[in-house]
Amino acid sequence: MTEKIIMVGLGGTGGIVAKLAIKRGMEVVGAFDINEKIVGKDVGEVIGSDRKVGIFVSNQLSKISEMSADVAIYITVSRLKDLYPQILPAIRAGINIISTADELSFPWIHPEAKNIDEAAKKFNVTVFGTGSNPGFLTDVLPALLTSGCQEVAEIKVKRVADFSPYGGGVLKQFGIGLSREDWKEACEKGNVMGHLASRGIVNYIADCMDLKLDEVRERIESVIAKVPRVGLYCKVDKGNVAGTLNIAHGVKDGRELIIFEMHGSIQPETEKLKVGTFWSIKGKPSFEGSIKSKEIAAESVLVTSARVVNSIPIVTKSKPGLLTQKDLPLGACIMRK
Repeated sequence: MTEKIIMVGLGGTGGIVAKLAIKRGMEVVGAFDINEKIVGKDVGEVIGSDRKVGIFVSNQLSKISEMSADVAIYITVSRLKDLYPQILPAIRAGINIISTADELSFPWIHPEAKNIDEAAKKFNVTVFGTGSNPGFLTDVLPALLTSGCQEVAEIKVKRVADFSPYGGGVLKQFGIGLSREDWKEACEKGNVMGHLASRGIVNYIADCMDLKLDEVRERIESVIAKVPRVGLYCKVDKGNVAGTLNIAHGVKDGRELIIFEMHGSIQPETEKLKVGTFWSIKGKPSFEGSIKSKEIAAESVLVTSARVVNSIPIVTKSKPGLLTQKDLPLGACIMRK
């Protein structure tokens, strides 16, 4: 089967997704982006392919409602409230949705989820969120490991990411480079959020275990540079904010059963933090594991793009509705060519 896909968002990750999908024998039949520098260009040229695709990038996303495809892939925004109006025209056109939006990996804690689910069922399509973190390394894998346990007493997941290669949106979202006072004020105004999926990751793991948590406690802390730190697009002076630490605790009967920590900063190794994703499951039996990488930004993009493309054949055969990885086969790497 040759799946027909529409790409919405052809930035760094979107370009890699499109290139991998074409390599796997899938057909790009539409492409949208708001970046005027690539609007009107052939998709092949935009993604650095050695041949043209014959599909040109458009900035008129509303036209997706006139199109026909198996899946529309949205690599655009992180929040569900922003994604919902983007995907609704495609849903109404009967097109399945895969998105890397952070809040879509476990959407049920957000008010938009019910409306998305109802629309997906009405128009007989599947809506699915996936990626690296969340969508695989920090939630799906640790939940999968618990399937080998008779009992689980505690789950700890920690991810340390080096944001040195990032600019623009990431620096703003994590408040990197701000003074302590400005960072605190930005947090209070909601301008600094850090990692958006921490609560969703804890809830996803609990949902897979059929565990009803009493509450999820979440907090955000600043990471203060003890020495100057230098990224590709910024310099952080000593005493200013080099990143954030997001912590979410899933509590049951007064015990912190599921603990997730996300440390994202410029040059975290300056404080002797190992970059990677780490799991610890205390139970019967217990498990520990990790994926360490010096190039976690590159690793994250590779994992995210693979997760999206490998999910396409699964999503096209799935029941309608808003689904998480709990509802679908985990699948494997698609190797058609």
